[in-house]
Amino acid sequence: MADTRKELTKSRAEAFFIEYYEMGPERSLEKLHDKMARMGLRKSLNTIKRYSVDYDWQKRIGLLDTKFQAERELKARAKIDDMNDSQALDGRNMRAIGRAAMVGLTNIIREKGALNLPAQDIVRFMAEGTKIERLAMGEVTDRTEAHDFAYNVMLLGIVEIFNEINELPSKLQRREIFALKVDQLRDQKMLEIGRRA
Repeated sequence: MADTRKELTKSRAEAFFIEYYEMGPERSLEKLHDKMARMGLRKSLNTIKRYSVDYDWQKRIGLLDTKFQAERELKARAKIDDMNDSQALDGRNMRAIGRAAMVGLTNIIREKGALNLPAQDIVRFMAEGTKIERLAMGEVTDRTEAHDFAYNVMLLGIVEIFNEINELPSKLQRREIFALKVDQLRDQKMLEIGRRA
């Protein structure tokens, strides 16, 4: 009998919690009390407060908000990835048009009347298509950007190394390990950046 009563209380509290959560950021237990009373579900404000404490409503709200935010971010990231894939494909297609023209296919295209491109447009298609594809793939698009990227990557890496070795007791040991790790970082990042540029 006690278990049945406990389950009934739990299911009532859950119904109240659902209404409470759906009220959004402006929710309050007082507003919930008023809303439920208007719906004909009369419980004292103290009972609702007890439900909130006994069933960890605030913690559950935090967990649900975090879960839903993560799901929204995942969906947004998927949409961005789809957009980037689509734009990268557009860039590759533009570059392909320019490449086709450069390797002599322009004559075939012109004969069929499908495309009549002057040389400067062919070069523009190649350059813009490459830039769009690189940008959509998250890569740098010019040397200045590559330089800035390299600088930022190195700076962040050096800060990480500094924080890592800062706790070492010996000043000489800190200096030697710092120099070694910075050299390793430089070599590693220059290889990565060389592949990007």
